[in-house]
Amino acid sequence: MDTPGFTLFWAAWPRNVAHGYSRKGAKQECAKLWARGDCEAQAGTICRHVEWLKDSPDWQKEGGMYIPAPAVYLRQMRWDGADIPEPAQNATQRLLAEQAAHKGAPPSPEQRDRIQRLASSIVRRVA
Repeated sequence: MDTPGFTLFWAAWPRNVAHGYSRKGAKQECAKLWARGDCEAQAGTICRHVEWLKDSPDWQKEGGMYIPAPAVYLRQMRWDGADIPEPAQNATQRLLAEQAAHKGAPPSPEQRDRIQRLASSIVRRVA
């Protein structure tokens, strides 16, 4: 049976079809690796790392040609020790705080553009 963390991990893992087929496979093997590695306790970190990697140049290169299979990622514990940048939601919160610091003044056109880009990025990641 899939745990909540594994379900999130599996949903977050991208389907790259750069080779004409998807490397996203072996779900049962991945579930076993997840359980064996006690990944449920680290599910938040793992999912944040995967979300960050999806936007990284290496995973974007050549239509996702270099995205590994999820079993490889789990077997090699690639999240372990990785520097995971601050999530986009925190950047949005910072922009909103900047706006509040201006005593309720409406955001500048530049701030509106930054907020819009961040919101679009978040929506793409959730979808």
